[in-house]
Amino acid sequence: MTWQAHIERYDYDRKIRLHLANTLPPLVGVYYAEHLESLTYVRREEGDSSDGVNIPDQQMLQALVDACWRAGIRPEALQADASEIGATKRHLEDMRAIAFHKVGAERP
Repeated sequence: MTWQAHIERYDYDRKIRLHLANTLPPLVGVYYAEHLESLTYVRREEGDSSDGVNIPDQQMLQALVDACWRAGIRPEALQADASEIGATKRHLEDMRAIAFHKVGAERP
């Protein structure tokens, strides 16, 4: 089994189209693929539980995550980390400037 995912983004209506398929081993020399055709949303009252969705394997999720990444969709936590890294880099630059100033050296 090989999961493949592709995401199309449409700027004109801000919709995203997901293509998710699973290539199956050949049966009698013919290749088949299972395609995700729809997602169903069910409205439930607050407090009602849901059984969730069964995911066949981790490869499916990995294909989906990889497709999201290629489409420019990033985890929110990763975006926060990037801004923190920028702040850390600016802080280190300030500390270097102070250190060079204290010892009377010229910065390279």
